[in-house]
Amino acid sequence: MGVARRTAGRRPAGRGRSQASGVGARTTRGGAAVALRDHAAARHRLLSAGHQGRARSGVHPAAGVQLRERRGVGPGRGIGLDGTQHAGRLPGGRVARRQRLVRPRVLGDVGRSARTEGPSPLTVIAPRWPHGARAACAFTFDLDAETLWLARGVTEPVALSQGTFGVREALPRILDLLRQAEISASFFVPAWVAEHHPDAVTAIVAGGHEVGCHGDVHERVSDLDAAQEEKILVRSVEVLTRSAGRRPVGYRAPAWQLSERTLALLARHGFEYSSNMMDRLRPYLHPEMEGRRLVEIPVAWVLDDAPFFLFTGQRAIQAPGPVLQAWLTELDGITEVGGITNFTFHPQIIGRPSRFACLRELIEHARHTPKLWLARLEQIAAHTRAQAA
Repeated sequence: MGVARRTAGRRPAGRGRSQASGVGARTTRGGAAVALRDHAAARHRLLSAGHQGRARSGVHPAAGVQLRERRGVGPGRGIGLDGTQHAGRLPGGRVARRQRLVRPRVLGDVGRSARTEGPSPLTVIAPRWPHGARAACAFTFDLDAETLWLARGVTEPVALSQGTFGVREALPRILDLLRQAEISASFFVPAWVAEHHPDAVTAIVAGGHEVGCHGDVHERVSDLDAAQEEKILVRSVEVLTRSAGRRPVGYRAPAWQLSERTLALLARHGFEYSSNMMDRLRPYLHPEMEGRRLVEIPVAWVLDDAPFFLFTGQRAIQAPGPVLQAWLTELDGITEVGGITNFTFHPQIIGRPSRFACLRELIEHARHTPKLWLARLEQIAAHTRAQAA
């Protein structure tokens, strides 16, 4: 990887000397552990100079939004499931200076100074979140284990051992991190995994986390006929109900691949929500099917660890630092518009030490983001349904 490098860039115009900077340009060997500090430092370098103690503003080139620096966490910390604010730091973590996003001024934007009647074309009406929160965030994990490889027809022991790592090594550390952070997460578990690793499901439930459906052997439902798809769904519900002690209410399709029948099947079998579509930044209700309206909690590939870190022999593994930068920027941007940041992680991927450091710093950032509701998907779905009533 070599030594750390910086990409030169110019600061926005302002008082003081110009300084070389570049967001995402700085990387270090195993740099995930300090990536959050790099994130804050990169933002700081992009802020135009001002008097000591005065807020300074600049433009984040990756997001195209204006940033304002704010020192200290202050009264606005992340909001837990019960409405209480998260406090303190995670062991081993470090909180950098905090900034908040402010609405950008762009060409064509209608501001107060323009005194123009009518709404701005950039105006977005955000949903009402609980406890006075301005946005929501969920940490979700797909515990695919060996099925990630079995579904590809791979039976070679070394490849399968990557999935085993996710259950034996990564999952306990993830559960411990969530416990320390006082965050309740959603885990999507294939039926095969629940049967072959029952202790994993027991540990997830004991930690106060949600268990949702994720197929049987991580098969793509888009490749199944109608009878096969329903049979697998029914089996998944039965296995998870027995393993977790309660019926699952959420469904995430393997590889986010749906058939034209999937949503209707979910409604028929009493599911509350789907977490598969990528069309919005906020939860919404699907049209009525089988006498029921499903809640959709959108996802995005950029919020998934697999596109960056899953090694298949056909693409390069990304460095952790820049990926964390992207996740932090997405979280800030989605929070600004009042949406839901729905992270999707895989224990066998995010559980490697360099990436686990990313997860720790990301959780720390979310916990100290003002008025951000951290919740399980089932709670976000219930809130969305109640708001629509």
